[in-house]
Amino acid sequence: MAVKEWTNTLGKTEVVFLHKILPGPADKSYGIHVAHLAGLPDACIQRSKEILAELEARNYIEIKTDGDFEEPMLPMFSSHPVLEEIKRIDVDNLTPINALNAITEWKKRLNG
Repeated sequence: MAVKEWTNTLGKTEVVFLHKILPGPADKSYGIHVAHLAGLPDACIQRSKEILAELEARNYIEIKTDGDFEEPMLPMFSSHPVLEEIKRIDVDNLTPINALNAITEWKKRLNG
C-alpha cells in the first residue's frame, strides 16, 4: 500500500494511506497509525509506541525487504509461570471461591 507520512507543525506524525497497491513489502509497520485512525484511546496508542520502541531497541522487530522473514518470539508471547498455571487449571473441578482466589493471586504476581 502506498503511504504518505510526515511530521506536522505540532511535531505529530501524520499518515495518509493513498489507496494504491504497490509490489513488495511496506517499509515499516503502520499498525499504530491504523489504530489511531480507528479511534483507539490515546493512552493505548502511546503505550503501543512505547512497546514498539522497546522491541525495536532490542532488535525483536526486523524488516527485511527480500520477503524472507524469520519471526522472533516476542517477549509478550513467551511463557510465563502464571500463564502456565492457567493452562493447567482444571476448570471443571474448580469452585467459584477457588477461582476468585486464584485470580487474585495471579493479579498480585503479575502486578508485582
